[in-house]
Amino acid sequence: MGEVQNFYQCAPDSRVAIVGGGPAGSFFAALLLKYTSAAVGPAEIAIFDNKQFMIEDRTGCNMCAGAIGSRLFHVLKQEGYRFPDQVLRRQIRGYAIHVGTHTAVLPHPTGSRIYTVYRGSPTPELHGERISFDQYLLDTAVARGAHFYNTRVLDIQMPEAEGEKIVLKLEDKTHQRYEADVVVGAFGVNTTFTRRICGQYRPPRTWRAFQGEIALPPEFIARRYTDMIHLFPLGTRNIKFIALTPKRYNVTVSAIGRDVTVEEVREMLSRPEFRAFLSSSWEFHCWCYPLFPVSSAHHPYANRLVMIGDACVSRYLKSGIESAFYTARFAAETIARFGFSSSQLKRHYYRKCRKVYSWDNQIGKLLFTLNDWIAWCTPLARSHILITQREQAHQNPTRRRLSRILWDLFTGERPYVQILLQILDPRFQLYVIRETLRLLFSRRDHTAVRSSKNKP
Repeated sequence: MGEVQNFYQCAPDSRVAIVGGGPAGSFFAALLLKYTSAAVGPAEIAIFDNKQFMIEDRTGCNMCAGAIGSRLFHVLKQEGYRFPDQVLRRQIRGYAIHVGTHTAVLPHPTGSRIYTVYRGSPTPELHGERISFDQYLLDTAVARGAHFYNTRVLDIQMPEAEGEKIVLKLEDKTHQRYEADVVVGAFGVNTTFTRRICGQYRPPRTWRAFQGEIALPPEFIARRYTDMIHLFPLGTRNIKFIALTPKRYNVTVSAIGRDVTVEEVREMLSRPEFRAFLSSSWEFHCWCYPLFPVSSAHHPYANRLVMIGDACVSRYLKSGIESAFYTARFAAETIARFGFSSSQLKRHYYRKCRKVYSWDNQIGKLLFTLNDWIAWCTPLARSHILITQREQAHQNPTRRRLSRILWDLFTGERPYVQILLQILDPRFQLYVIRETLRLLFSRRDHTAVRSSKNKP
């Protein structure tokens, strides 16, 4: 029994294989190296990925808008990440929410910044600059002691007996196999590899969204976007909202929905409310249809096997980068402290993921369904925008109740359950009703005044 228990611990001769070199895999490698010392740490941490994140086409991109919130940015700085200017493409002051001709500007409540990054290297004019966020994370993991193998993993063969190694079959003709004691699945959901994982694991359910890049002059971006991410809640059947995220030389268009097509996005972008943010001759220089999870994976763990990042769970409709970091941290802490048996991964890793994400995501679905209904009901959406405008113009930042709810909903800076509790607060309900009635009667008063002036 003692030998079995020791077998499932992260011993000095353990070999850890990470399938996927994106943020989740790189974060996990760096964190596991931090949590283990040279005396008790694994003999080797190997990252496998066939992508080259600095290549100048879509094959080197991880299909993400690339926005890092201030909270995650602060946590990463505490972990020792020092992002150079070539990685951080633009500092964002906040969000601008557009409903028809009305716009509510939401600066960060504390004055902090959101940072936009490139996940790949899609623009040829930037050749020679280190601009890939994913490449920076991977280089950091390698600098801290991990090994990177630029090859595709074809299959994972789990052992039949406890004392045997896990075998990774590789596409590399020189090294066709790699033996490991534990395998970490950091391959996300945008791959067919999830179907090759045997056992009880089932990947999350996904939607197919749209991600496109539009090249625009830097001075145009600075003037029209004013360092804001612009959100357009649409309330249509298929597209929940469109976000325009400014970078340095281009703008990322993200259309979130169940099964979005480029034709639908082009049609939406031809509307009048988008014209101020696009040049007359705009065109997508690349686009893709990334899958993103809308549920949690089933049984994302087994003896010596654990899934992290999108392959396990992600915050509903929010940045996968933050979820990649925290699932990687939970997994690294579990393996370093308790080992990698199925029971320990369930007790310390999976339960923490469910506590932080799975239950909260159910509330997130409810909140975004409510937001879709409000966006569909134009008068109600307009009144919310006008209330938010009034808050930003006249109220103390600590009293901007609706502004804070909208900020937290679209940025994910707070758990969905906290947002729901704030919405259900009777004081907030009375506040919204009072402000809505005030807007309604003030509008009637203005209409009456204009009518009396027009009388002969």
